[in-house]
Amino acid sequence: MKQYRGDLHIHTTLSPCGSLEMTPLSIILRAKELGWDFIAITDHNDTRQAPIIKELGQEHHITVFMGAEICSKEEVHLLSIVGTESARLRLQNYLTENRIKVTNNPEYFGDQVVVNKKEEIVIEEKDLLLTALNKDVYDICNYIHQIGGLVIASHINRLSYSILSTMGSIPDDLPIDAVEISDPQFPPLGQYCMIHNNDAHYMEDLKENHSLYSMKDLSFYSLKECILNHQIQII
Repeated sequence: MKQYRGDLHIHTTLSPCGSLEMTPLSIILRAKELGWDFIAITDHNDTRQAPIIKELGQEHHITVFMGAEICSKEEVHLLSIVGTESARLRLQNYLTENRIKVTNNPEYFGDQVVVNKKEEIVIEEKDLLLTALNKDVYDICNYIHQIGGLVIASHINRLSYSILSTMGSIPDDLPIDAVEISDPQFPPLGQYCMIHNNDAHYMEDLKENHSLYSMKDLSFYSLKECILNHQIQII
């Protein structure tokens, strides 16, 4: 086993509450500067920026996992991470089909754009990506597992959009794989694997807070095995 450093919760130019500075190249170069081995791109309810960053990561020797931060109809945020392009496409279809449709107001919520490696805008999403899906937490977790992905309850220590603040507790029968904290001092929570991420929306959010993962290699299979076996050390 080797120890790898990384962050599994990063937003890009596609997330409306994020900064247009969060371009593929800026994110990859910052990850290299921090000495990270991998990152995950998890925009709000959308995956379309992730493949471009994954391709750029290969050029700079940074492994990029693909996924999304999904908002359930209870307004609980769940990180979903998948291991293949076909799974990402299935996830994207699920998000597009089930997201409640509201037109974005860029002046209020921010722009939602996909940019290429040259930082040229190739897609401008008109529907607001912050809205909830018409699916509950059970449906979302079951679907992500059906396509072979991981489900992580987002920022459980926060007072909004977390499963603890919204539902009061984590149901014993909810099939999540881990819980995310943004405060490394948050106490252990029962049987759940804990992961420390930055939930970066701006470049200044990409900082040294991270977790150490004991993995065989930088494959999605090894990441999944690491999380399911609780082989993570919070820094």
